[in-house]
Amino acid sequence: MTENDKIYQPENGTVISIENDRALIRLTRTKACEFCGQCSVSKEDGMMELFADIPEKESVLPGDRVQLVKKPGYQARAILLLLLMPLAGLLLGSGIGYLFFPENEPLEALTALFGLFLAFIASLILIRIKKWHRGAGLTLKKL
Repeated sequence: MTENDKIYQPENGTVISIENDRALIRLTRTKACEFCGQCSVSKEDGMMELFADIPEKESVLPGDRVQLVKKPGYQARAILLLLLMPLAGLLLGSGIGYLFFPENEPLEALTALFGLFLAFIASLILIRIKKWHRGAGLTLKKL
């Protein structure tokens, strides 16, 4: 078992449909994804649907049971964008505030918070553009 396996526990689901080299998988929402909201989740039955890449050696059909496997690196990139970019924005905003408002601490703090806000919004946009959410980085393995 690798370190990535300890962090991300593979989940099992059912193939609903196949589009190009991706399969739409329906699976039960777990405790781990309770507050995320990145996938389409049905409130009524607690099921969610995700797209996953189909590896070349796998042949799956709608109705097949599959296991979702996380590609290494995708989760790390998203975490870096969500944590390090806002930190850099906070430090950059603080530095700019210190340069332009050296005697006014409230304005310095305000520019730091503004830098934090801009960097956080930029990181969210990058994650959406790069598709590091909603099943990106998932492959499947037939059970």
